[in-house]
Order: sequence, then structure tokens, then C-alpha cells
Amino acid sequence: MAVSFAALNLRSMALRSSSKLLPRSYSHLLPIHMQHSAPPLTRKLSVDARSIASQLNSSGLLKTQGLIGGKWSDSYDGKTIQVYNPATGESIADVACMGQKETNDAIASAYDAYKSWSKTTAAERSKLLRKWYDLLIAHKEQLAQLMTLEQGKPLKESMGKLWGWLY
Repeated sequence: MAVSFAALNLRSMALRSSSKLLPRSYSHLLPIHMQHSAPPLTRKLSVDARSIASQLNSSGLLKTQGLIGGKWSDSYDGKTIQVYNPATGESIADVACMGQKETNDAIASAYDAYKSWSKTTAAERSKLLRKWYDLLIAHKEQLAQLMTLEQGKPLKESMGKLWGWLY
């Protein structure tokens, strides 16, 4: 499963990046001055993950509904899917489990939206796209935190992905 692989990958990258992050079972391999008794990495990430998810949720950047026809909506049958932080295994959010009906409605709405979008001038489109870009730039740190929570990537890698998309 991708989630468990991502968690293992994150842990192995952390172990390689700093000898201070070695589990206690390997600490005897370190020189005595490098041995320590800090809490496990997952405990620190767990506290940070809860705090970050809460901040993203209150800021409006963490959405748990699907966008259909320009409106955020729950799945028609009320089903949800839990999204887990692969680094800690804890639940970040319950998101709407959109099925075939929701997908068909979203496609129909997108088709209808294209009709009006295609009638807008290039200047109007440019202004709207620039506004969207400016919002992405203004919230790049929060978006990188969200990617890190959901995908288990290191924050620097998430920021790099965003920079690649934005520039």
C-alpha cells in the first residue's frame, strides 16, 4: 500500500539525513557523544501534524468536500474516506467519497463552465489566472504543509514541487 511505503520511505530518509534520528536500537553504533535520549521522530511529527491540520482547516485551505458546479458538496450518499498522514498513521481528515453520480455531475458542470469560459476574452482570462497564481504564491507554505501531511514528503520537497509548478 502506498501509505505504508511512504511512511517507511520518510523514516528511512530521516535516518539517512541525521544520525540523531537513529532508533534507540541502533544508537549503540554511534560515538558516545552522539547518543541521545530524544523522543521518537513520530511523536514530534504527530504533534506537529495535528497542529498543522488544524491551522489548515481553520484557514479554509483544507477542504473535505468535492467541488461540483462551483459549490463545495458532500458525497450524495454521505460516505467519506479517511486521509492518513503516512509519516504517523494518524487521520488528518475525512473527505467526501465521490462516486459515479458525483463524477458525472462534475463532468457535466465542467462542460457547462467551459461554454462560458470560452466566451471570456483573453484579457479577462489572464486577470483571473493571475489572481489564482497570486493566491497560490500567497499560500505556498500552507500548501506545502498540506502536501507534506497528505503525502509524507519532507517539507522541502513539497516546497520544491510547488516552486516547479509555479515558476
